[in-house]
Amino acid sequence: MIHHRKKFIFIHIPKCGGSSITKQAFFKKRSQENAHKSISEYAKTKDLTKFKQFSITRNPWDRIVSLYFFWRNMNKKHPYYKWDKYAVQFIHDKNLNFEEFVQAIYSKNSKKFFFKSYDFENHKTKKEIDHTKSQRSLLENNGLVNLTFIGRFENLQNDFDKICDIIKIPRSTLPHANKSPHKHYSEYYNDRTREMIERKYKEDIKEFGYNFWHE
Repeated sequence: MIHHRKKFIFIHIPKCGGSSITKQAFFKKRSQENAHKSISEYAKTKDLTKFKQFSITRNPWDRIVSLYFFWRNMNKKHPYYKWDKYAVQFIHDKNLNFEEFVQAIYSKNSKKFFFKSYDFENHKTKKEIDHTKSQRSLLENNGLVNLTFIGRFENLQNDFDKICDIIKIPRSTLPHANKSPHKHYSEYYNDRTREMIERKYKEDIKEFGYNFWHE
């Protein structure tokens, strides 16, 4: 999301608390008015160095657990269903448990299982949905590698407060949007699935300093 008046960009990495942040009032109007272009497209005509740039990252093992239950519990009435429906249908049709879900993400065929619904319907081509991509790649694909500040989901409210201070807006309490009910992420993994996520998202683990027990 691009906020022209306050000169900042927020990269919303799925399942990292971005929905909670974008529900704040200062994102609702002006940002949405300017959300018709992707940031990578916008960068072709504008100098992004003039904008403060922010994002939030999350422990990859925790992020995948959250994603599984988010899709597992999603139905056709959910406002995001139209975007995620093929991934949701795949999980529901196959009745995937968490281990099977991780195996599907780790598979070489993961792009065939988890792809952007709107892209497939409009262009008849399957492209990997952002939810299963590495967090580092999402930042790179938007042309952003030297951000002003990268917060952590594990410290979401405090880091959001820091963002508010940097862009000089009043602090506010974040809502908890799209919360998926589940136990601590560590309870869902075995040695095999833990290693699969470590290999799949090794660049996130290295870049952002995460490990399996990092909170």
